[in-house]
Amino acid sequence: MVFTLPAELRALARLHPAEVYQAMLRAVADTLLELGRTRKGLTFGLTLILHTWTRELAFHPHVHALVSTGGLSLDGGRFIRLKHRYLFPLKMLGDVFRGKVLAALGAARDGGKFPERTVAAYAQLIAQ
Repeated sequence: MVFTLPAELRALARLHPAEVYQAMLRAVADTLLELGRTRKGLTFGLTLILHTWTRELAFHPHVHALVSTGGLSLDGGRFIRLKHRYLFPLKMLGDVFRGKVLAALGAARDGGKFPERTVAAYAQLIAQ
């Protein structure tokens, strides 16, 4: 699976990469683990890989997620193998991921991670 940072947030990622990338990785993990628990009744195994550029070297932050074909039952007593060819509807994944990324970035902003003086720098990056 691939989860892409919305284009509108790329300028923010250039100014504050650590905060944005941390928010992205946490949002992907939380999305997949939450949906695994609530929709499939299990805990997935995950490997997440952050890529920030395309093959053509264009700035394009995205996370590749390798997800196990099953997971541990919620009580941890057994492995449950999934039989379906896909895990979740794409729209659902996108909606949950976007909500979690925006919530994390909002919390970072409220915690002072994006100082007001960067607003002008952010506007300059958007104009480029």
